[in-house]
Amino acid sequence: MWNVGRYADEIDIGVAHAKLGKEGSPTDDSRWYWASLSAMHYTECPIYSVLSHRAKSTYGSQIQSELPWYKKYLVELIIGLITAVVGGLLLKIFG
Repeated sequence: MWNVGRYADEIDIGVAHAKLGKEGSPTDDSRWYWASLSAMHYTECPIYSVLSHRAKSTYGSQIQSELPWYKKYLVELIIGLITAVVGGLLLKIFG
């Protein structure tokens, strides 16, 4: 996983592109798109370690406590409903 940083503005992009052009950097060089790249362990990444980042966030827990009950459990309700419908269809077809 990579931690990437964008260029600040058009001036920075222009300077970087001029430098990359002078160096003869290939078009697939990531510096054409990103100002900085640094390796990141997957446990530090908020996408891959959602649970650990949610546990540290107090803001997320405040939002969860303010939501109505049906919004807190909406995903579980939808998955349960889909499971029940698919199970019923399979039972009707193969039963």
